[in-house]
Amino acid sequence: MMGEQAFLVGGIWAGALLLWLAFLLFYDGFRRPLTRAEIDAFLGTLGDRMEETGNDSARLRAFLEDDDGREFVMVNLVRTRPGQSPIRPAARRARAANGCAAIRTPSCAG
Repeated sequence: MMGEQAFLVGGIWAGALLLWLAFLLFYDGFRRPLTRAEIDAFLGTLGDRMEETGNDSARLRAFLEDDDGREFVMVNLVRTRPGQSPIRPAARRARAANGCAAIRTPSCAG
């Protein structure tokens, strides 16, 4: 009886260890630098959005190519001005154009 209980407890701990190791592998990965194929695939998904939004795709490519595979921290420091945001009227116009002016559904939220 005691041997069976010890085997069960050991199995539970072994399962917990395997789950933790699987999560650690998922979360941390192998920490390798990005490959050129990964960079090209990612930048290919952006299309013309980089230039349309005033961002520099060459600078982003250089940043990605310089990746060493280690973690980094990115912080957005955004300063806002008091008053109504100029984005809100544009969002209202977009919602009205999509027929969302009178109704609030999850697809019309915003």
